[in-house]
Amino acid sequence: EQMGTPSEIYLSPTSSFVARFVGSMNELHGTVASDGALTLDAGAGSLSGRQFGAAGTKVTLLVRPDDVVVCTADEAGSLRGTVSMVLFGGSTTVVRVALANGDLVGALVMSRDLKVHTGDAVGLRIDTTRAVIG
Repeated sequence: EQMGTPSEIYLSPTSSFVARFVGSMNELHGTVASDGALTLDAGAGSLSGRQFGAAGTKVTLLVRPDDVVVCTADEAGSLRGTVSMVLFGGSTTVVRVALANGDLVGALVMSRDLKVHTGDAVGLRIDTTRAVIG
């Protein structure tokens, strides 16, 4: 499916199969809007920053937890959700956030930078340039 060094395969997978096979991924489902943004299912928000496909196309966007930044709930352009789980792992912590449509998004946060708790309203900034369209 894809040949390369482990870091090349992890950082630049060429297909959704490879992306899912090597490392964990978040899956966000939506439809490409007429302005090119990706409108997530059930009103969970929208994402921009790249070409997602033709207007009206259903898309699954695969995003690694290390490409998700937890921010304040009122930050412009962020997805909004509620922290459903905080899993301390030493130097890093996994923060799970439930979006309005019920989808869970994981973010990998440096533990020393962690300022959220279960139940907190937060925003999520997604680096769509590194995401894989499945």
